[in-house]
Amino acid sequence: YMSVRMWGMVPGVWWTNYGGLAYSDDGGSTWTRDPHLRWDNVFGTSQFQVSSMVPDGDYVYMFGTPNSRYGSVGLARARQTEVLNKTSYQYWHDGRWIPSRDANAASVLFGGPTGELSVRFNADTGLWEMTYLDIVRSAIVLRTARTPQGVWSQPVDLVHSGDGAQLYGGFIHPWSRGNDLYFTLSQWSTYNVSLMRARVY
Repeated sequence: YMSVRMWGMVPGVWWTNYGGLAYSDDGGSTWTRDPHLRWDNVFGTSQFQVSSMVPDGDYVYMFGTPNSRYGSVGLARARQTEVLNKTSYQYWHDGRWIPSRDANAASVLFGGPTGELSVRFNADTGLWEMTYLDIVRSAIVLRTARTPQGVWSQPVDLVHSGDGAQLYGGFIHPWSRGNDLYFTLSQWSTYNVSLMRARVY
Protein backbone atom coordinates (compact mmCIF):
# COMPACT_ATOMS: atom_id res chain seq x y z
CA TYR A 1 0.00 0.00 0.00
CA MET A 2 1.02 3.65 -0.25
CA SER A 3 0.33 6.64 1.98
CA VAL A 4 -0.50 9.58 -0.28
CA ARG A 5 0.78 12.94 0.95
CA MET A 6 -0.55 15.13 -1.86
CA TRP A 7 -2.14 14.79 -5.28
CA GLY A 8 -0.43 16.73 -8.07
CA MET A 9 -1.98 19.15 -10.53
CA VAL A 10 -0.73 17.05 -13.48
CA PRO A 11 -2.58 13.76 -14.19
CA GLY A 12 -0.65 10.75 -12.97
CA VAL A 13 1.41 12.71 -10.42
CA TRP A 14 1.24 12.43 -6.63
CA TRP A 15 3.61 12.42 -3.67
CA THR A 16 3.65 9.77 -0.95
CA ASN A 17 4.72 9.73 2.68
CA TYR A 18 5.84 6.12 2.32
CA GLY A 19 5.08 2.79 0.71
CA GLY A 20 4.49 -0.13 3.05
CA LEU A 21 3.50 -3.76 3.36
CA ALA A 22 0.38 -5.08 5.05
CA TYR A 23 -0.05 -8.75 5.98
CA SER A 24 -2.90 -11.01 7.05
CA ASP A 25 -2.82 -14.00 9.40
CA ASP A 26 -6.45 -14.98 8.84
CA GLY A 27 -6.87 -15.40 5.10
CA GLY A 28 -7.47 -11.73 4.39
CA SER A 29 -10.26 -11.03 6.90
CA THR A 30 -8.07 -8.54 8.76
CA TRP A 31 -4.81 -6.82 7.87
CA THR A 32 -1.85 -5.49 9.85
CA ARG A 33 0.33 -2.58 8.73
CA ASP A 34 3.72 -2.94 10.41
CA PRO A 35 5.10 0.58 11.06
CA HIS A 36 8.66 -0.76 10.65
CA LEU A 37 7.91 -2.43 7.30
CA ARG A 38 7.76 0.62 5.09
CA TRP A 39 9.93 2.59 2.70
CA ASP A 40 9.90 6.29 3.64
CA ASN A 41 9.75 8.94 0.93
CA VAL A 42 11.38 11.92 2.62
CA PHE A 43 12.64 13.64 -0.55
CA GLY A 44 10.00 12.34 -2.94
CA THR A 45 12.36 10.00 -4.81
CA SER A 46 12.18 6.70 -2.89
CA GLN A 47 12.00 3.74 -5.26
CA PHE A 48 9.54 1.36 -3.57
CA GLN A 49 6.40 3.45 -3.16
CA VAL A 50 4.16 1.35 -5.41
CA SER A 51 5.19 -2.30 -5.44
CA SER A 52 4.32 -5.76 -6.70
CA MET A 53 5.56 -8.86 -4.87
CA VAL A 54 6.06 -12.34 -6.34
CA PRO A 55 7.15 -15.49 -4.46
CA ASP A 56 9.50 -17.80 -6.36
CA GLY A 57 11.65 -20.51 -4.78
CA ASP A 58 13.16 -19.40 -1.48
CA TYR A 59 12.59 -15.70 -2.17
CA VAL A 60 9.88 -13.09 -2.55
CA TYR A 61 10.77 -10.55 -5.23
CA MET A 62 9.54 -6.97 -4.87
CA PHE A 63 9.33 -4.77 -7.97
CA GLY A 64 8.88 -1.09 -7.13
CA THR A 65 8.36 2.33 -8.63
CA PRO A 66 8.55 5.81 -7.10
CA ASN A 67 5.37 7.79 -6.42
CA SER A 68 3.32 8.80 -9.50
CA ARG A 69 3.13 7.03 -12.86
CA TYR A 70 6.32 8.29 -14.52
CA GLY A 71 9.09 6.47 -12.63
CA SER A 72 11.37 3.56 -13.47
CA VAL A 73 11.34 0.02 -12.02
CA GLY A 74 13.70 -1.29 -9.32
CA LEU A 75 13.98 -4.75 -7.75
CA ALA A 76 14.47 -6.10 -4.23
CA ARG A 77 14.13 -9.52 -2.64
CA ALA A 78 13.87 -11.20 0.75
CA ARG A 79 13.76 -14.82 1.80
CA GLN A 80 10.17 -16.00 2.24
CA THR A 81 10.87 -16.63 5.92
CA GLU A 82 12.19 -13.05 6.32
CA VAL A 83 9.74 -11.03 4.22
CA LEU A 84 8.45 -9.16 7.32
CA ASN A 85 11.99 -8.16 8.31
CA LYS A 86 12.93 -5.04 6.35
CA THR A 87 16.63 -5.35 7.24
CA SER A 88 16.75 -8.70 5.39
CA TYR A 89 15.96 -7.15 1.99
CA GLN A 90 18.57 -7.15 -0.76
CA TYR A 91 18.52 -4.86 -3.78
CA TRP A 92 19.57 -5.65 -7.35
CA HIS A 93 22.42 -3.24 -8.00
CA ASP A 94 24.75 -3.28 -11.01
CA GLY A 95 24.38 -7.00 -11.64
CA ARG A 96 24.43 -8.33 -8.07
CA TRP A 97 22.34 -8.52 -4.93
CA ILE A 98 23.45 -6.22 -2.15
CA PRO A 99 22.12 -5.64 1.38
CA SER A 100 21.44 -1.98 2.01
CA ARG A 101 19.43 0.31 4.24
CA ASP A 102 18.94 2.58 1.22
CA ALA A 103 16.23 1.32 -1.14
CA ASN A 104 17.53 3.69 -3.80
CA ALA A 105 20.53 1.39 -4.09
CA ALA A 106 18.38 -0.62 -6.52
CA SER A 107 19.46 -0.21 -10.14
CA VAL A 108 16.91 0.67 -12.81
CA LEU A 109 15.61 -2.47 -14.55
CA PHE A 110 14.14 -0.25 -17.25
CA GLY A 111 12.99 3.34 -17.48
CA GLY A 112 9.46 4.66 -17.14
CA PRO A 113 6.85 5.82 -17.41
CA THR A 114 5.53 3.00 -15.23
CA GLY A 115 2.24 3.12 -13.33
CA GLU A 116 0.53 0.46 -11.16
CA LEU A 117 2.85 -2.38 -12.09
CA SER A 118 1.83 -5.99 -11.54
CA VAL A 119 4.14 -9.00 -11.92
CA ARG A 120 3.85 -12.78 -11.96
CA PHE A 121 6.05 -15.77 -12.78
CA ASN A 122 4.43 -17.95 -15.43
CA ALA A 123 5.54 -21.47 -14.50
CA ASP A 124 4.04 -22.87 -17.72
CA THR A 125 6.25 -20.76 -19.99
CA GLY A 126 9.16 -20.03 -17.64
CA LEU A 127 8.68 -16.29 -18.23
CA TRP A 128 8.22 -13.41 -15.84
CA GLU A 129 5.35 -11.20 -16.98
CA MET A 130 4.82 -7.56 -15.99
CA THR A 131 1.85 -5.35 -16.78
CA TYR A 132 1.57 -1.62 -16.09
CA LEU A 133 0.12 1.64 -17.33
CA ASP A 134 2.34 3.53 -19.75
CA ILE A 135 0.77 6.97 -19.47
CA VAL A 136 2.65 8.31 -22.51
CA ARG A 137 1.48 5.45 -24.76
CA SER A 138 -1.98 5.67 -23.15
CA ALA A 139 -1.99 1.90 -22.82
CA ILE A 140 -1.75 -1.02 -20.43
CA VAL A 141 1.37 -2.81 -21.63
CA LEU A 142 3.13 -6.15 -21.12
CA ARG A 143 6.83 -6.94 -20.79
CA THR A 144 8.44 -10.36 -20.27
CA ALA A 145 11.80 -11.62 -19.04
CA ARG A 146 13.57 -14.92 -18.28
CA THR A 147 14.64 -13.72 -14.82
CA PRO A 148 13.26 -11.06 -12.47
CA GLN A 149 16.42 -9.01 -13.08
CA GLY A 150 15.78 -9.04 -16.84
CA VAL A 151 16.67 -8.27 -19.59
CA TRP A 152 13.00 -7.21 -19.97
CA SER A 153 11.41 -7.15 -23.41
CA GLN A 154 10.10 -4.03 -25.07
CA PRO A 155 6.50 -3.19 -24.06
CA VAL A 156 3.56 -4.52 -26.07
CA ASP A 157 0.11 -2.93 -25.83
CA LEU A 158 -2.58 -5.06 -24.16
CA VAL A 159 -5.29 -2.38 -24.09
CA HIS A 160 -5.03 1.09 -25.59
CA SER A 161 -7.05 4.11 -24.48
CA GLY A 162 -8.70 3.98 -27.89
CA ASP A 163 -10.35 0.75 -26.71
CA GLY A 164 -11.27 2.11 -23.27
CA ALA A 165 -10.84 5.77 -22.38
CA GLN A 166 -9.21 6.91 -19.12
CA LEU A 167 -7.85 3.48 -18.28
CA TYR A 168 -5.42 2.52 -15.56
CA GLY A 169 -4.47 -0.49 -13.45
CA GLY A 170 -3.76 -3.69 -15.32
CA PHE A 171 -3.35 -5.93 -12.26
CA ILE A 172 -2.68 -9.60 -13.09
CA HIS A 173 -5.33 -12.01 -11.81
CA PRO A 174 -4.29 -15.36 -10.24
CA TRP A 175 -6.55 -17.19 -12.71
CA SER A 176 -3.84 -16.61 -15.31
CA ARG A 177 -2.46 -19.87 -16.69
CA GLY A 178 -0.24 -20.71 -19.64
CA ASN A 179 -0.91 -18.32 -22.50
CA ASP A 180 -4.08 -16.92 -20.89
CA LEU A 181 -3.29 -13.68 -19.08
CA TYR A 182 -6.19 -12.36 -17.01
CA PHE A 183 -5.95 -8.85 -15.60
CA THR A 184 -8.22 -6.21 -14.11
CA LEU A 185 -8.71 -2.87 -15.84
CA SER A 186 -10.13 0.29 -14.25
CA GLN A 187 -11.29 3.61 -15.72
CA TRP A 188 -11.22 7.07 -14.13
CA SER A 189 -14.57 8.01 -15.71
CA THR A 190 -16.59 5.27 -13.99
CA TYR A 191 -14.27 3.79 -11.34
CA ASN A 192 -15.56 0.39 -12.40
CA VAL A 193 -13.27 -2.63 -12.68
CA SER A 194 -13.38 -5.00 -15.67
CA LEU A 195 -11.80 -8.44 -15.94
CA MET A 196 -9.82 -8.77 -19.17
CA ARG A 197 -8.14 -11.70 -20.92
CA ALA A 198 -5.24 -11.62 -23.37
CA ARG A 199 -3.61 -14.50 -25.24
CA VAL A 200 0.16 -14.16 -24.80
CA TYR A 201 2.56 -15.94 -27.17
